[in-house]
Amino acid sequence: MRRSGIIAAATFLMVSNGFSAEPKSWTGKYRNENLLNGEAGFQLVIEQTGNAIQVSFDAAYKDGRGAAPDGGGDARIKGVNARGFEWEDSFSNSGTGTIKRAGDAIIVSCKPRE
Repeated sequence: MRRSGIIAAATFLMVSNGFSAEPKSWTGKYRNENLLNGEAGFQLVIEQTGNAIQVSFDAAYKDGRGAAPDGGGDARIKGVNARGFEWEDSFSNSGTGTIKRAGDAIIVSCKPRE
């Protein structure tokens, strides 16, 4: 299993979508361009149809070095303002994550499986 420091750094990452989503919809593109003290970027896309939610993400160092994983998975309800999801990336890493609302941004927590 090849680990990416970028995904590990995504734990408790706040990302903004730049627009206010409707309170009942999780749909949007959320990004943080200042991951790892500005060295990397992380983007999370949420697509929702009814109660079905799909997340996808990608991350990369801005200078192009190292791994640039992408991946995603299905999300499920985990409280009023939170969603849990299972993910797998392009390097066969997998884990669980949580998305919580924070105004017009979200807080993403990713935990890789050992």
